[in-house]
Amino acid sequence: MIIGTVVTSSHLPRAQLLAQSARAHCPAAKFIVSLVERELDVSSNRYAAFDEVVLARSTWVGNFDRLLFQYGPREASCFAKGPLLRYAMNRYPSETSFLFLDSDTEIMAPLDDLEERFARSSVLLIPQHLAPGAEYDDFCCGVYNAGMIGASRTTDGIAFVDWWSQRLERHAYCGENNTLFAGRKWLDLVPSLFKGVEIVKHPGYNVARWNYSERKVARSDTGRLLANGLPLFVMHFHAIGEREKEIEDGKHRAEFPVVSELTRDYATRLDRFGRRYASQIPWSYNFFTNGELIKMKSRRIYRESHYLRTRYPNPFALHNAFFEEFANNPVMEEAAVAPADPSSLPSPLPPLPIEPPESRSGSGRNERGGRNGSGRIEEIEGIARMGRSGTTGRNERGGTSGRIGRIRRISGGRRIRKRARKLGPTRLRRGLRSVRRKTRSGGRAGGRRMPRFAAGASSATRSRAGEERSVKAR
Repeated sequence: MIIGTVVTSSHLPRAQLLAQSARAHCPAAKFIVSLVERELDVSSNRYAAFDEVVLARSTWVGNFDRLLFQYGPREASCFAKGPLLRYAMNRYPSETSFLFLDSDTEIMAPLDDLEERFARSSVLLIPQHLAPGAEYDDFCCGVYNAGMIGASRTTDGIAFVDWWSQRLERHAYCGENNTLFAGRKWLDLVPSLFKGVEIVKHPGYNVARWNYSERKVARSDTGRLLANGLPLFVMHFHAIGEREKEIEDGKHRAEFPVVSELTRDYATRLDRFGRRYASQIPWSYNFFTNGELIKMKSRRIYRESHYLRTRYPNPFALHNAFFEEFANNPVMEEAAVAPADPSSLPSPLPPLPIEPPESRSGSGRNERGGRNGSGRIEEIEGIARMGRSGTTGRNERGGTSGRIGRIRRISGGRRIRKRARKLGPTRLRRGLRSVRRKTRSGGRAGGRRMPRFAAGASSATRSRAGEERSVKAR
């Protein structure tokens, strides 16, 4: 069996304590750690308790900086769970059982029961609660706990790991306005999407503060830990700082005496592993390359903007002021910090609809020598081309650019792009549709009256009529 966890450097003491308990109760298992940091400190002896330490960026294929900029340290650790399971399956092809545990859990007894479950199941899920009374919490935060998940090397087990990894790539956020709760809600769909999913309803797994009231933890006459009279396998010391404050309350100690004892012992051993020192280590992904601390607001702006994620694949090279400026001008096309290769970027102007060739006239002018509707349409297309090239202010017929709304004979691609952005593609298209509508009905186009032609009249007929009228006018 492979047991894995995900940590930042500040949580390494928790992973060390978990690895120690795994070695004591599951000596045949391998313990691997995914470290969500920029680099490994090879000179450190803090990794000695693990069989393998791998950087989280090595468990995922793609632009890791662009992905991780969206997340804070807690969210990044939640995202890295799925990729770690997938990495372990590829790294250890002879192993068939893979167990993920949060770093703040502890194995309290041999996991022989879990090995039997792996043999008959593809996925193991642990419910948050086993008794009624907390339905609202489960509805909001998820039915199953993501701090303990098992997967077997079966078709459905591998499919689940790939599926969950893909969902966590863009949806592992947590916050009061986020309904996915760090990706935990995805697990609610697993029993209906995959075969061989076992919901482990044993009270001895994932005993935590949210289910203390329904799982009575006690000691047997021989000193063995029990939960509702059954063996206690995994204890979850979530938010240990808050748990330490709870055990200072005499009422809490009286209600949960064994839990209070286990919490105090766990906190003491964490201190021996250097918890106080490790908690001061800053997260290496919490800073821009210039050393500036990244604001959570900047991360939120980046992850909510497809434009930014596309144009700035390395957001760590930017700064908070850039994101604040973008937030004040969300349609900003020419960014404050230029990309490395501007020529590879798409045009800021969206493509305009092009009228079919059969609806255009050959000359582009009406019988009075003025521009007709099709001529204006071609001029509109010329404006779009000039907006992209920025070279000339004349259309392909040699005339000056036409007018749509507030755009009047503008020379130079930069000014055209500026005016076009102010009007927006919607108003440009409205002007185009108006010209077409008036052209077909024989109304005014380009400020001049257009003649009505019989249905099916060729463009040559229209052109000759326009030339004859021009001669008469002279």
